[in-house]
Amino acid sequence: MRRPRLSRVLGRLRRIVARVAHGPRGRWRIPKVTPLPADIDHGVPQLPLDVWESILGYLWNDHRTLAACALTCRAFHPIVRHHVFNTVHLTHAPGYSEYSRFTKLLQDSPHVALSVRALHLSLDSALERATLPAVLPRLHEIESLTLNFGGGMFEMDEDTREKLPTYFRLVKHLRIENVRFDGTDLLRVLCACPELRGLTLCAVRWRRSSLLPAFTPDLAAVVPPRQVELDELTLRSPPPQVVAWLVKGPFRLALRNLELMWDGGSDAKYVPSLFRAGGQSLQHLSLAFPGWFSFRDAVDLSNNTRLRTLHLSHIRIDGSQPRLLYIPDPVPLKTYEWVPAALSRLHSLHLTQIHFSIELVKGGDLSVLDWDAIDAHLARLAREAGGLVTTFHVGNAEYSGRRCNAVDAVMYRLPRLREVEGRVGVVYTHWPKVEECWFP
Repeated sequence: MRRPRLSRVLGRLRRIVARVAHGPRGRWRIPKVTPLPADIDHGVPQLPLDVWESILGYLWNDHRTLAACALTCRAFHPIVRHHVFNTVHLTHAPGYSEYSRFTKLLQDSPHVALSVRALHLSLDSALERATLPAVLPRLHEIESLTLNFGGGMFEMDEDTREKLPTYFRLVKHLRIENVRFDGTDLLRVLCACPELRGLTLCAVRWRRSSLLPAFTPDLAAVVPPRQVELDELTLRSPPPQVVAWLVKGPFRLALRNLELMWDGGSDAKYVPSLFRAGGQSLQHLSLAFPGWFSFRDAVDLSNNTRLRTLHLSHIRIDGSQPRLLYIPDPVPLKTYEWVPAALSRLHSLHLTQIHFSIELVKGGDLSVLDWDAIDAHLARLAREAGGLVTTFHVGNAEYSGRRCNAVDAVMYRLPRLREVEGRVGVVYTHWPKVEECWFP
């Protein structure tokens, strides 16, 4: 069989192409174009907006991918902006200021302010003065605000004081750290938060004479436009003036969560009033009294009958420090009396967990705690509540300290608790080893 010549093959190919390209009478035929669906024409399928919000929500912490999505479709801009600017962390320091760049961004793109819900601002103590940031009135959608003043002295000018109601219109959770106040500026800031629900004060100092009473007429005169109800409160060695104002002042304390750490540097006269103010609404309580003073009489939980969780933290046992007070003869300091005192008057049928955080330092010995009283109170609470989980977290900060079998030491001292219904757990951390034991 003879093979066709190359010229014949090429000729046939030309005729086929001509039939496809030209009409039946030799005219050029306009190819028929089938219209594409609208969703394919735009490059992305047309899904409901709430579906896209759910999909992009998985990328909330991947800002690079969110930026790529924003370049893909203009409809993604509000969703991406919400995730990128939902929580903003800024630092304001001489020579390096994220705060200044962010204020410029707000000038160029004012719509960014609508997406900011949480703001964490740290001010350097080297700044000229510590005052409220001028950008706050523009961020009128903020619900969670953290202000760290870097240990500076807070100063509020008259212009800021007049515009104060515009600074915290929707703030529900306020955290103030590392600052010294004078006069009534701190109380005025709190009164300017009409929606306040949670308050945290850490390392807040008050420049006021200790000879004056804690609650004076000038403090009582500071009241908010309407009543504020707090359900979350965290105080770490606060000024007694603030505690007295919270207890006696215009705020209503319907506390569900209370975290209290008192180092003994200030008067604990009003601490029992906080527990009484919490009453039956208090569900979660965290206590720490790491100072050198006895807080046995200050811890009265008899009114908190609906407590669910209790955390006794910062129980620091230092073996190098003699627990003695010379007045002039040495008298033993009863530093750890607050631990069994917190359990002695507590009665709650809703209690589910009690947690102890103990730290051993420089050969500290667990025997300094009144284990007999602790065991008796825990056994009683376990019988009353039923199903109580009690945990002890013991940490040893020494890298080359003496060997200590803390797991057996704690379990051995809780015979009555191990007999009643419930669970007991001990976790001993001595880097890099971690020992854990549960009963039953």
